[in-house]
Amino acid sequence: MKKLLYFLLSIFIVLMFGAGWYFSGIIYSVGLNPEFTDSGNVGTAEDRVKIDSVNSSSITFNIEEEQWGYLYENGLYGIIGQNGDAVVGEILSVNENLVTRKLLQIKMERV
Repeated sequence: MKKLLYFLLSIFIVLMFGAGWYFSGIIYSVGLNPEFTDSGNVGTAEDRVKIDSVNSSSITFNIEEEQWGYLYENGLYGIIGQNGDAVVGEILSVNENLVTRKLLQIKMERV
């Protein structure tokens, strides 16, 4: 009985090591590799965010319906919308449900 328990425990450890190796490779190849260009195949966290205002250097989001809370954290984010997409950077200000972030890049589609 003890041998069976040791065998099952060793199989479990090998499987956990293999899963960790596999998922760390995915994290590196997609999220941490600066040369990765095939972003169309990367999963996205979809959320409800309304754009309150846009100017040449900043964008303000109304995040009262946001579910994940990521826009309250500093970082580099891609925003995909119906009329185009944008890349936003650091938080410039937070005022209740309005978050203003630095606008790094914007591509609007003509409607």
